[in-house]
Amino acid sequence: MTIRILTCTALAIAALLSACGGGDDGPGPKTDTRVVRVAGDDQGDAGTFGFKFTVQDSANPNGFPIFTELVAASLKAPALCNHYRGINGSVSFTTQTGCTSMAIAGSRINFQPTLANQLRTLPLIGEVVNNAAPVGSPVDQVLNMLPGLGSVLANLPSLPLVGAVLAGVLQPIADQLPGATAATTPLLVDNQLKAMATQGVNAQDLVILIAGSNDAADVATAFLQASIDQGIAFTTLMGSMGVTNTDRRAAGNEYMGKLADKYFASINTHLLAKGATKIAILNMPNVVQTPRLSQARATIQGAEAAVPMLVEWVETYNNKLAANISGDKRFVQVDYRKLINDAITDPNLLVTNSDTPACPSTGTGTLDMLPTYDLKSCTSGMLSSNPPEGQTSPDWWTRYFFADSTHPTPYLHNLLARGVNLELIRAGIL
Repeated sequence: MTIRILTCTALAIAALLSACGGGDDGPGPKTDTRVVRVAGDDQGDAGTFGFKFTVQDSANPNGFPIFTELVAASLKAPALCNHYRGINGSVSFTTQTGCTSMAIAGSRINFQPTLANQLRTLPLIGEVVNNAAPVGSPVDQVLNMLPGLGSVLANLPSLPLVGAVLAGVLQPIADQLPGATAATTPLLVDNQLKAMATQGVNAQDLVILIAGSNDAADVATAFLQASIDQGIAFTTLMGSMGVTNTDRRAAGNEYMGKLADKYFASINTHLLAKGATKIAILNMPNVVQTPRLSQARATIQGAEAAVPMLVEWVETYNNKLAANISGDKRFVQVDYRKLINDAITDPNLLVTNSDTPACPSTGTGTLDMLPTYDLKSCTSGMLSSNPPEGQTSPDWWTRYFFADSTHPTPYLHNLLARGVNLELIRAGIL
């Protein structure tokens, strides 16, 4: 079945046609863009793990285009391909020569390897873990709740008497675990940017950056599980960024501000200092806008009361990021948060559902009891053949916002592409 993901409105202009599903003969970009480069997390991942983190296209093994691919097409730049290849849940990857999309699902600005990440990288043991505890399985969820040995070791000195003893026992083990004491994995966004700089970035390249949402989810998860682990995960995460506030609300704000600074420092070192002059950077969407938070509010104790604070933390990050790039003409800021808010209320876009996942859940989390999903098996054909109660059209899902509880549908990717393209037009790039 051919799916029309986005119908162009009267506001769309010729330069946007490729992102709206047609118009190959439209005018070209205003500036010469040699190549599009991408770094970040799930929403920019062009296929690191063999699929994209959205609904899969039953009619095309390459999948529906994500927003970065649509933007590249609008600029008439070479098609994107993923630079990294790996197994979902691992911290080690192979690379593909000539591919400029560095984004990997699961990436963080402040990546802290979990025990699950580390075990999956070990010879023999990793294979056993991958087979016995597939990503998303109950055992995997538990292993991902446990910090990597590097984080454990960093906090042991605070334990009187036993700290030094435990460190002596665990350090030799940690030395054998990749990422235990230093994050060298490309799941750290800084390492993606470093690889991008190594490839070579110049004034003719457009760089698209989308990162931070997984970091925000880490902070929210650590805060909400404090009743289970007595706040250990939250304290450990705060410590990883040198947060000094002991009040959790203030600590979260300090952490998110430091996160924005860390991100900007990486961009400055690996992109600006190397000659990049066109950087489209997306901020974080409002956490309230995802189905996952709606699910958490109904399931997890304390989640409802925490919502204003979680929103505040995201706004702290967005405001600090905006301040860091303010006045620098090399940046094109895309307000992801506002884009979603506006799309929900725009009658021209005919959004049918902005808070319910299109894909069916496949189970519940072992610890948080929230719905889990398998995007790899969520195909357009399956959705079209199984409309929910009250729906009859096979296209029922094509104007949903979310594929699962956090990841965009092809429709939302089209809206993202439109939002990026509009900002590129304002900047005189497209």
